[in-house]
Amino acid sequence: MVIAKPVQPVLTLVAAGVTYGVAAILLNWSLQPFLESAETIPLPGYFGILAFNVVQGAVLGVIARLVLRRLGRLR
Repeated sequence: MVIAKPVQPVLTLVAAGVTYGVAAILLNWSLQPFLESAETIPLPGYFGILAFNVVQGAVLGVIARLVLRRLGRLR
């Protein structure tokens, strides 16, 4: 079910991916003092988390764009 008609679904989902990656990193930082299983992420891991989420958002954005185009809701 499509609730909104995003003008740029790829950009929207890439931004959502970046936001999710940053939230995951901040959650890990906030839980490290309390949980032994919340390990410190090495520096390349931060870039990996953000890069993975950007790529995932881009792929899903392209799929969303194709679906919206197929449904005739996007120019």
